[in-house]
Amino acid sequence: MRLGSGLLLLLSAFLTACSGRKATAPQPPEVLVANLYLEVLKKHAVGTSEADWKLVAPYLSRTLLHKIDLTNACTGDWNRHNPYPPLQVPHLSVDSFVTNEDGYSPNPTGFEIQSSQPQKDGSLRVFVKLTSKDSHWRIAPVVIDEGGHTAVDDVFYVNDSDYSDYPDAKPADRSLSGYLVAGCNGSQWIRDSLPNDPAALMQSFYTQIVARKPLGVPSGEDWKVFAPYLSRSLLQKIDTHQACMAEQDREIAKSDIPLKPAGLYEDGIFSGGNELADPDDFHIENVHTQSNGSARVTVQLHWRDYMYPKTTLTWRIADILIQESGRYLLDDVVFLKDKNININADYTLSHILAMSPECNGRHWVGYREHH
Repeated sequence: MRLGSGLLLLLSAFLTACSGRKATAPQPPEVLVANLYLEVLKKHAVGTSEADWKLVAPYLSRTLLHKIDLTNACTGDWNRHNPYPPLQVPHLSVDSFVTNEDGYSPNPTGFEIQSSQPQKDGSLRVFVKLTSKDSHWRIAPVVIDEGGHTAVDDVFYVNDSDYSDYPDAKPADRSLSGYLVAGCNGSQWIRDSLPNDPAALMQSFYTQIVARKPLGVPSGEDWKVFAPYLSRSLLQKIDTHQACMAEQDREIAKSDIPLKPAGLYEDGIFSGGNELADPDDFHIENVHTQSNGSARVTVQLHWRDYMYPKTTLTWRIADILIQESGRYLLDDVVFLKDKNININADYTLSHILAMSPECNGRHWVGYREHH
C-alpha cells in the first residue's frame, strides 16, 4: 500500500511521533516504517542499549520478537563461555535497524521512505534510504499483516554494489533475522554443536568461507558465524588488531592529511589477499596431528574469474588447530609459499594481525613519516 504523497507520509509519521502515541493498528506499512525509524534514529543519536528494544517492540511482529529473545539467550550463553572482555558478543540493540550491508552503522542522521515492493508471500518490503554526514545506504523492512495489524517482521540490508558485469557473483541481501540466528542453535551458542574432528571442523568452516567470502575481519552476521570456530588466543589477537584499527580510523578522521588507512579491509584473513579472498571451492588435503594435541589441516582452495571463467587459481593454506576445553579450535592460518601466486615464504595470520608498525598493542601510535 502506498500513500499519494511522500510529504504527507512523513508529516503523518512526524505528528504521530510528536504526539507521544505509539504505533497502533491498523496503519499503512509506510507509516509504520516511518514511525519506527523516527524512534530508532532518535535513540541512535544518544546511544542505544538493550532496553531500547522495549521502545520499538510495538512495531515488531511476534515472530521477530521471539527471534530477538532467542538471540539474547544465545548471547548470554556465549558470554558464559567467554566471561572476560573483549571476547563477549556486543549486546543486541536497535542499531541493527540502521546497519549497512557490511554490518556497520555509519551514524545515520536522516532517512527517506523511497518505495514499496509486494512479495509473493503477501509481505511488503518498504525501501528506506538512510543518510549520514558522508554516505548513504538502503535497507528494506519487511511488513506483514499480523492478526489485523501491520508489523515489521524482518529487515533486509540492501547491497547496491554494481554487479552488472558479473551478475552471478552478486550475493543475496543480508537480513536482520539472518544476523539473529547466526552462530546460534536456538538459545544456545553454536560452538558445542560444531564438529570436533579437525577435518570435519575445517570442512564446516570453509564451507562458510566459500558461501560468505568475508573481507577483512568478519563483522556483523559473519562474525557471529566464524567466531565459534576460533581459539581464545586468536580471538584476542583479532580484537587487539581491531582496537588499533578503530583508533586509527578515529585519528585519521580528525586529520587534514589525506592518509590511506592501513588494515585488512580487502583481504580474506582465512584464505589470502586479492583474488585469494574470494575462493569458489576448497578441498581438505590432509590432517597431521601433533604430540601436543594440536593438528595441522592442509586445505586446497580454488578461485575463478567471473569475467573470464577459464582464468583460475589454485593455492594451499595450512590451518593450525589446538584443543581448548576439550574441543579443536582454529588458532592460526599459515599461508604457504607458492611462487605461482607471488608468495615467496610462509607467513601466518598471527603475524599479519601483529605486524603493523603503527600499532602498539591496542593503540595506534601514528604514521612514522608524519612524526
